[in-house]
Amino acid sequence: IMQNPSTSSISYAQKTGVINLDSLKKLTFSTLQKSKVKVLLVTQEEPVGPEFIITIRQFKLVYPSVKVITVLKEYSLDTVVGLTEAGVDHVIDKSLGPNLVADRIAAILNEPITNPMPRSQVGDLVIDPSKRRVIRGGKDIILRRKEFELLEFLAKNIGRVITRTELLDVVWGYKSINLSNTVDVHMASLRRKIDRGYKSKLIHTVHGKGYKLDVSNK
Repeated sequence: IMQNPSTSSISYAQKTGVINLDSLKKLTFSTLQKSKVKVLLVTQEEPVGPEFIITIRQFKLVYPSVKVITVLKEYSLDTVVGLTEAGVDHVIDKSLGPNLVADRIAAILNEPITNPMPRSQVGDLVIDPSKRRVIRGGKDIILRRKEFELLEFLAKNIGRVITRTELLDVVWGYKSINLSNTVDVHMASLRRKIDRGYKSKLIHTVHGKGYKLDVSNK
């Protein structure tokens, strides 16, 4: 359990409350409430299975404001998709080595707190970040967390082509060409929810480059 980092050394990560899956299951509301936890770092040596993902999902339902970072030995597209959908904020590959892992954790914990963008509208699509609400044609659209974050970032850059690498860096917090399919999976789901059934398409694929949000079909 980690708060207020001041160093990027691996000793910092080791001395703070790094927990495993069994420990996560035993956490109580009073435990977290008393410690005023802001960030939880979960390590997993074994391959990530359904039990791990279910436990993370249950934890985030109870503590949605706690940022969850996982350091994993196994690191694949399926792992990333499953964990991000369960509510994990950052996935770090343990094979990077202790110094780079510690640097990455410190960078995440030192990220500045940003205010939500104001309500915006693209055609008949309304995005309200303060309420995490999306409406198109007067109908509410239910988005998963990463889908909303993707849409919000696209809305901040209306008309501009955003590369997969940039989306990975901003929305997931890491850069990896090998995991660019993570973006494609989430964008496909987002596009179905935003554009299916509407003549005017708002999310566009720019082949070989990335994606953009625009009222133009060009």
